[in-house]
Amino acid sequence: MKWLTGLLFLLVSSFNSLLAADNIPAAHLIADQIKQGLENQEDKYISALISGIEDQEKGIILSQDELGAYSLYVEKQRTFLAQKNLREAESWMAHLQSNEDVNSIIPLKLAYTLVKKGNGALLTRECGRVSVNYTIKKLRDHFPETAEKEKELDLTEIIPGLAHGMLSMHEGEIRTIYIHPELAYRTNNFDPNIALEATVELLQVFPTSVEIPSLREIPHFESPEVTQDELDRLQQTNHYVLGWKLWDHLRWGYKLFTKEDLISSLKKEPLQIAHSEYREEINKIHWKIYHQRIEDAYTTADIYFSHLPCQSDIKCLIPGYLYCKAQRLRETPVNKTFFRARTIVKDRESKILRKEQLETIKLDEAITGLKEGLPYLFPQESATLFIHPKLAYQNVDGPLGDTLLVIDIEVD
Repeated sequence: MKWLTGLLFLLVSSFNSLLAADNIPAAHLIADQIKQGLENQEDKYISALISGIEDQEKGIILSQDELGAYSLYVEKQRTFLAQKNLREAESWMAHLQSNEDVNSIIPLKLAYTLVKKGNGALLTRECGRVSVNYTIKKLRDHFPETAEKEKELDLTEIIPGLAHGMLSMHEGEIRTIYIHPELAYRTNNFDPNIALEATVELLQVFPTSVEIPSLREIPHFESPEVTQDELDRLQQTNHYVLGWKLWDHLRWGYKLFTKEDLISSLKKEPLQIAHSEYREEINKIHWKIYHQRIEDAYTTADIYFSHLPCQSDIKCLIPGYLYCKAQRLRETPVNKTFFRARTIVKDRESKILRKEQLETIKLDEAITGLKEGLPYLFPQESATLFIHPKLAYQNVDGPLGDTLLVIDIEVD
């Protein structure tokens, strides 16, 4: 009976979790999903997100600076990390220099401690190839970043700090080498300006004519300064843009929740149930939003096309689906398999969806609207095709998908 009691308990618990998800308002589920995906949930970032939602509703268009804020933030965040790592590296090297067991090669840049003496051949600048056992770890890390056994190295192809840190070693010797980022990967690494600690056992020195470059040939570098305030401003801008873009999608959920519902939910504490327990419900909500957007897009297109025949300068090619504005059209379509044309693709409100481009359009690969419209156009004469979503990119993701297209076109 114990196993039956346990089974009933699990079933009841699962049922209660599902029931709880079903009873949570759609706006609260979506708001919680949004907050779970945020890098930072501080009030100032949530407020920026809400401002983006409100401005999208007002029809305010994002500026180019706002659209580029994320890329700039990533760049500045990396620079900020590089600054932080460099300060830590310099503090670390200064601390090492005060240790009497540490041998300085270049003050505050390169040093080592002797772990085990060797009595074999000496490694000099003229010996550019060796066999070693080594481990390398980053400052603050407890575990090696990389490790190799009996690895042959060309010392002209590795970071200069490691190459020069090994000079004067004897075969059999083991050193721990401390490398400033200026003599390592600098900012050209996933973790920019990170200091390295390498433990190397020199197994064999190979005779070679290759010479290790002098450290005097390595240029000094300056890292630009980025403040925490600058990062915070960019991050708030990113949250604003995210809010704008989210509402550009979520507004089609108007049958499920209002903007005010979503904003109110964003201000509340996160839900206390695991995402897995209401993932299915959230997927249903997004599915309904997506289909509402498609349904509204086609309804809007139908209304738009119902008014086109009333305009005297617009000619009908397929009633209700394809119209053309041009000085003249061919009475019968020309028999060609491809056209060279210059096109600009816009939506019904003249927003550019694809910038001007000169392209070769193969009719057997083109959308139906172009396939049916292009053969009626005269070369070197500007025209505009109005294409219903059913003759365009139906059931296709992206900015052109399920969208009424207005294409300015000139055939060569």
